[in-house]
Amino acid sequence: MTEKARLKVQKTKKGTRVGVLEFGSGKTMPLPPFYQVDEGHDGLECEVEREKGQIKRVCVRGQELPRKGGAQATAEKRGSGVSAPVPRERVSAACKGPGLFLSGKVFLPSDTRECLKNQEMDNFGLYLCKAAGYNEKEKAFSFSLPGGKVKWAPPLAPGDFFRLLDERRREALRASGLEFRRLVAEPGGRLVVGLGAESVHEVSLTLHPLYGFPYVPASAIKGAVRNAVIRDMFGGREDRAWDDTFFCLVFGHRGQQGKVRFFDAYPLDPPTVVMDLVNPHYVPYYQGAGNMPPGDYYNPVPVFFGAVEKTRLVLYLGMDVEIRKEMGNEPLEKAVVWLGRTLSIYGLGARTALGYGLMFLNDGNS
Repeated sequence: MTEKARLKVQKTKKGTRVGVLEFGSGKTMPLPPFYQVDEGHDGLECEVEREKGQIKRVCVRGQELPRKGGAQATAEKRGSGVSAPVPRERVSAACKGPGLFLSGKVFLPSDTRECLKNQEMDNFGLYLCKAAGYNEKEKAFSFSLPGGKVKWAPPLAPGDFFRLLDERRREALRASGLEFRRLVAEPGGRLVVGLGAESVHEVSLTLHPLYGFPYVPASAIKGAVRNAVIRDMFGGREDRAWDDTFFCLVFGHRGQQGKVRFFDAYPLDPPTVVMDLVNPHYVPYYQGAGNMPPGDYYNPVPVFFGAVEKTRLVLYLGMDVEIRKEMGNEPLEKAVVWLGRTLSIYGLGARTALGYGLMFLNDGNS
């Protein structure tokens, strides 16, 4: 029998910490003494397996809580198989979340604030947009991350979550009947997408609306590739590009939809978001429309924003089967080549002139 519960960690008079499980029915039970807990486990949701009223197993985010002495649940009989013990280091890492808590003044309903009090927030998107801290002195919402960086924590083991997500996307494309290519982009530096989008902060970052991890929308990828092709192949003149058959086939023209489809780029690994900085030195000059001369006597105004660091992306390009019957795979292959050149020379997202968004493609079909 598996039930949902919330783990509360209490400190004893001897200074040790013990756990108490609170079930939805209001019933509480002490955590078995062989489990090891600390302050980081307080308030976490968990799954409890009970047999004849006795607690047999307690899991957080799909992994069993660490046991004292480093020993994990020994072997569990599952049919004719036996599950191997889980190393303590892996379990500890799985139990450790992103470290996101409410801080400072936030504009949330009082009952929501009370519910989130001392409760870790797993969804980075909700933390950044809905639980933004307000700076009374600056009269603005301040962008900040605990420790200067946050590694996105998936609800499953990190490798399993993104592997399963990618497999589901691949199966959906196969079922659609499209001829498609799977490509992996290796980062050359940091990536920033959606910097100028509407946000409670002065700057923004594009995050998945459901899961909250950073991603690159298909429209941003297609637009970057299209602009790069016009610049490189047609001297920056869009009217010349319209006379090219393959350009129109890939991107569309005059009401005709492009035959090559670009899909959102998702992380292949758990992404890390770091605090980055742009530091304008001549704000009065910029805001004064040229009426104030620029000079070193102005105070710099640092603006913090989020950038994605050391994260591989999975990209998909697809093409209708009807076009393949008429022209083969050439339109799709040209789009792949154009995409690779765009990523390695021009990059994706904002601040590409400073080296942000540069990536290098690997064939991801193997």
